[in-house]
Formats: sequence, C-alpha cells, structure tokens
Amino acid sequence: MVPAVSDPHRGTSYNPPQDAYSELLKTAIEVEQKRAAEEEEYAEIKETMESARRVLHIDAPRGAEGMTIDIPLEDIAEDPVDGGGEEVIEVAPTKVPARKTKQQKRKARKSLAEVCKFFMEGQSLCLPLVCSARR
Repeated sequence: MVPAVSDPHRGTSYNPPQDAYSELLKTAIEVEQKRAAEEEEYAEIKETMESARRVLHIDAPRGAEGMTIDIPLEDIAEDPVDGGGEEVIEVAPTKVPARKTKQQKRKARKSLAEVCKFFMEGQSLCLPLVCSARR
C-alpha cells in the first residue's frame, strides 16, 4: 500500500541529523551544478547563433531582433502615378457618430419593447438576446 503523503527527507527538519543534512546538501549542490552546466551550454549555443546572425546580416539595417526590414527601391519616383505606375487612393476619415441622448435611448427602448411584444403576442419566435431583458 502506498502512503497518501510521502515523508519529507530527514534533512529538512528543524534539527536534522548531521548525515541526513549533509546528504540533502550534497544533492542540492549536484542539482545546482547540473543546472549551471546546462546554462553554460545554452550560452555557448546562443553565442554561436548570434555570431552566425552577425555574419549573415552585417550590412542590413537592424530593427527589432528577428525582424527583417524591407529596403525601398531607389528608382521609384515621389509621385506614385508617374513613377511607380500605382495609383494611390485616399480614403476620407470616417466620422464617429455622436453619443445618443437620453431621449433617443428612451425612444429606442420603447420601439424595441413594442417589437418584442408584437412577436410574443403573435406566438412567433423573438430573438432571445433582444427580448429576454425586456420580459
């Protein structure tokens, strides 16, 4: 039978025996040394990758790391219709509607209630999201 809760290591108590404490300490040191060795290995790999990246992109302009930046062609003229052959279409900014007044909100609620009432009386299905709050 397996116990529900495993017993903690003897070296973790407030007053551990010396041999249990030294065993626990040795285990912790081994784990930390293993982690440090892996970190050094990953640092070497990262440095190799960075040096390769520097060699490949030595004259390219740098933006955000890992992002390539498109270099514009110099033979395209300032005027896109004459030089580039592409036509630029300017879009007018959209007008943001003004906030509804209390009277407009009240009128909208009233008409919505009438529509829901019409559908409820006619035994037709009404939109549940629209009419559920108005019942």
